[in-house]
Amino acid sequence: MIWLLYVSIGIVVLAIVFLAIYAIKIFKNTTSTIKELNTVSGRIQSRIESLTDKAGGIQQKTELINEDIAYKKQSVQVLLDSFKETKPSLRSLQHNVQTTNMVEEEAKASYSYEVNRMLEWGNTAIDLYSKFAAKKERK
Repeated sequence: MIWLLYVSIGIVVLAIVFLAIYAIKIFKNTTSTIKELNTVSGRIQSRIESLTDKAGGIQQKTELINEDIAYKKQSVQVLLDSFKETKPSLRSLQHNVQTTNMVEEEAKASYSYEVNRMLEWGNTAIDLYSKFAAKKERK
């Protein structure tokens, strides 16, 4: 019966040895796997930081573009407002030019009439002088 005890203890020791050997193999395999996972995790972490930096840069550029768009929109709005204000001024200018043209045409017509009258008086005076000179020579 003692030999049964020794056999049982031997089986238990062998089981513990096999368990220890498998535990060491599993530990070695998981250690390398954990190292690979840490390496991959580090690379992923660096890429995430790079993407975060790039996203921050894109966000800054987006804000600058939005500010530029707002400034240009305001400039165009000011330009459109000035065009709206210019329209009545242009109508007034057009009316003034038309009025000036009408006054100029009336003045030309008036001056033309007066010049024609002066030419008639001048021709009449020359005719009278010619007749007077001709009568004087006859005498």
